[in-house]
Amino acid sequence: MDHPSDKATCEFIIKAPAHYRVVANGQLQKDSLLPEGQRLSHWRCDQVLPTKVMVIGVAHFAIDTLASTPVPIQSWVYPQDQKAGFQDMKVAPRILSFFTQKIAPYPFDKLYNVQSTTRYGGMENAGNIFYDESAITGQNTMEALLAHEIAHQWFGNTASEADWPHLWLSEGFATYLTHVYMAEQYGQEEFLKRLDDDRSQVIYYARLYPQNPIVDTTGPDPKDLLTANSYQKGAWVLHMLRGQVGEEAFWKGLQKYYASFQFGNATSQDFAQIMEAISGKSLGQFFRQWLYQPGVPTLDLSWEYVSETRLLSIALRQSQKGTSAWELPIELDLYYPNRKEAQRVVLPMTEKEQEFLLETPVAPFKIVLDPETQLMFERGSVQKSPR
Repeated sequence: MDHPSDKATCEFIIKAPAHYRVVANGQLQKDSLLPEGQRLSHWRCDQVLPTKVMVIGVAHFAIDTLASTPVPIQSWVYPQDQKAGFQDMKVAPRILSFFTQKIAPYPFDKLYNVQSTTRYGGMENAGNIFYDESAITGQNTMEALLAHEIAHQWFGNTASEADWPHLWLSEGFATYLTHVYMAEQYGQEEFLKRLDDDRSQVIYYARLYPQNPIVDTTGPDPKDLLTANSYQKGAWVLHMLRGQVGEEAFWKGLQKYYASFQFGNATSQDFAQIMEAISGKSLGQFFRQWLYQPGVPTLDLSWEYVSETRLLSIALRQSQKGTSAWELPIELDLYYPNRKEAQRVVLPMTEKEQEFLLETPVAPFKIVLDPETQLMFERGSVQKSPR
């Protein structure tokens, strides 16, 4: 498999039967008919690309032009799937516009979405994205897949990981940016559903492979890193980071990271240093535990109210096996009788078992753990302690 740090410009001069259309990276330099029913197509890309996202496609294609400027956007689909494919891919301009506003100008000469026989659901070939032929349904079911692969044009194809253990800098970023885009289109409920789905996959993977962190330097086959760690857990790292540093610093940090490593390669440490510099916060422990410590914390919560002292005792316990304590900001919403709004508290958990005492006028009838879905953890028991 090509290494992500192996970058180069590319040029394709392709001779094919004239009844086929030919697509490749970069700009079309020449497309001419030759004798004996042949076609000569010449494509050239002057930006350096990871060699793994260089590609050509030769097939019968129907083509739909969605935009000509500032970035040409086209859909290339098999003629028999023309109606369905054009329908599914028509959202590409708004996806491109969203990421351009969030991150930076689009880095390549064009954005072509191409139906193909790729073995993956989608493959983020630079400016020339391939999608599995079966992904096309005509039912608008490709939007998240399109968003994921288009997000890779910034993170993965342009700002690329320096080595395979840092794959989350591509896949985690594309996964999370897809969630952010889908939230913009369909609301917070869609966003939370996607995070919850990711949580389930991360927990399931952690149970199967409890020894594997996101940044796994033990030398596994690169294909073995295409897991929930690199995708879904990587996305959750970004989500938690956004909560830690705040909205403005988060997006400025992503923009700075992209600008610093555009057409280059970066490590997780490079990203962490930029986020620390932009936010002004010490994030060493955050990145150490979430990137280099395997698994996820399991949280148990219990509470007891003593009316004589008006003290609420909150007991938190991390019951995961085999890892040291995670340092976690635990958000709780406390609900009281005859009070419409909950009281929000944040408890700094630094040990596996901790008790916190809060003065409250009455006993809460309910406590909600992580009410804003800000923390990756497996939920254990949440209960009021019997007296």
